[in-house]
Amino acid sequence: MSNIHKLPIIGKFIKTLDRDIKKYGWQDAARRIIKYTNTSLEIIGKYPKLDIILAEKGVIIVANHPFEAETIALIASLPTRKDTYLMVNAMFTGLGNSIDKHLIPVYIRHHKNPKIKKRLLKKIMDTFHPQKEYSPDIEHKKNIININKASQIVRKGGLVIIYPGRRSTDGKWFDGVGYFIKGVGKSKNTYIVQVYSEGTSNWDYLRLHPLLGKILPKVKIYFSRELPINKFISENAKEIKNKLEDNYCKWLSTIGKNN
Repeated sequence: MSNIHKLPIIGKFIKTLDRDIKKYGWQDAARRIIKYTNTSLEIIGKYPKLDIILAEKGVIIVANHPFEAETIALIASLPTRKDTYLMVNAMFTGLGNSIDKHLIPVYIRHHKNPKIKKRLLKKIMDTFHPQKEYSPDIEHKKNIININKASQIVRKGGLVIIYPGRRSTDGKWFDGVGYFIKGVGKSKNTYIVQVYSEGTSNWDYLRLHPLLGKILPKVKIYFSRELPINKFISENAKEIKNKLEDNYCKWLSTIGKNN
């Protein structure tokens, strides 16, 4: 049973986010958080054609995910549209009906690494918002279903954000992004956009206090130019993943960043 909404600060934040998503939409709700927390947000690399693509076309956003707050910053950086979804750890489902409408859960408990310490948010979620545990086989089957769902959304012209390297023990991307892209298939009106976030940290929970948000580092969101999905489509999902990961690393070098 979830008790997370009873927590004094986090519970209020979740309720407010869910209410604002219902009232204003996901992107505007995220922008309200950025404003309320006095977070300095810089968006780099966007230009008119990319803005149109992000607002109207089928898009897969592949991004890094070093901490937590960059998700809010990334969503706040996007144009308002209803068909925007995030592939996310299944532990974040069930927080609110309006939030859930934009989430595609990924089951990753089988990726547990005893060498990696639990982050504060993970400890809080496990304690106050526990999720049903499944066997690795069941998790795998659920992930196949949800990857296919994500592919279908993009085929229909929606936008899906994925963090292909999240929780990777060796820094390499997971193959799921390749199966996701393969499932979308060839299309003249579908694009991949690469995103890199920096400026977030384990201290970002302090941003929930507006005064502290002013002194925390600026969050920067870098956008690449749009990449036609046809550039990456092949019959081999791992080949797709490898090609896109290599392209992402090369792009990072052009903006002076390391993966």
